[in-house]
Amino acid sequence: GGFDKELELTLMQAGEVIEYLPDTFIYDEKVSKTAHFKRQRLRWISAQYHYLGRFFLPAIKALFQGGRISFVDKTFQLLLLPRLVLVGTAVLGTLFSLFLVNKILTTAWLSALTIVILAYGIATPSRFYQQDTLKALLHLPRAFFQLIWELRGIRQANQRFIHTPH
Repeated sequence: GGFDKELELTLMQAGEVIEYLPDTFIYDEKVSKTAHFKRQRLRWISAQYHYLGRFFLPAIKALFQGGRISFVDKTFQLLLLPRLVLVGTAVLGTLFSLFLVNKILTTAWLSALTIVILAYGIATPSRFYQQDTLKALLHLPRAFFQLIWELRGIRQANQRFIHTPH
């Protein structure tokens, strides 16, 4: 899995420039069933960390040799937690810190949660602020816990192809 990430990183490592066309639309079918969503995300996360492991040291080397900053940046982006895991972790961290009654810890987690919510709020186009989006947000806790549960199989996920029906 993740051949697109491998191709992108390999091209960038070789010094090729990848241009992004802002007025181009990409139509991608989205999965609608929870089971398919879990498998798809597991495949994506597995590929993300697989290619992080493969390209991290070459990216560090490129960083100190100068040049190929796009390659270094793209590789370091693989360090980021997937969005759903980031939000879920910030919510859980905040809730747990409230039970520990530690002001510093609670402030830190609450700050992190606020920053994540603000960042996603700013990045979300206004046309998505509607009732359907709110309904979808209500499904996030379940999706988060199911994804975390599925992460148990992440080691095997890159060993075999995980098909996602459309």
